[in-house]
Amino acid sequence: MTNNSFLRSQLLSFTLFIAFIAFAHLLLVFKVLPEIYQLTKPWTIYAFLFPVTLIGFILIYRRYLKDETSVVNSYMLFTSVKMLGTLVFLSQWLFPKNEITYPFLHQFFVIFFIFLFLEIRILIQMLNNSTSKIEKN
Repeated sequence: MTNNSFLRSQLLSFTLFIAFIAFAHLLLVFKVLPEIYQLTKPWTIYAFLFPVTLIGFILIYRRYLKDETSVVNSYMLFTSVKMLGTLVFLSQWLFPKNEITYPFLHQFFVIFFIFLFLEIRILIQMLNNSTSKIEKN
């Protein structure tokens, strides 16, 4: 698999899976969960996490193309920056605690861990791709 096709296939599968999760999440929020969950504006979670994760993945992949051993270091740097960004993003819900704070935080961290799972899955595939290249040589 070429470098561009690997990147495209991973980004496409990531986007489709997140679209499915977002659809299921919004369906739960508007049809099943109490009305308080609708007031939390759950779309803001995706508006923050999706572009941050996408940009991080692209930057990690570009660094991987230059140096295949840098994936772990790049991921740790990306995770640190993402955690700081998350604190800034969540500060608007953490400090003025009101009735929507906890429903929003519950939704955010469930989605955050889904994104984390997908990031790790993609990185493992990236590392497996580099190991298969080494074995071929």
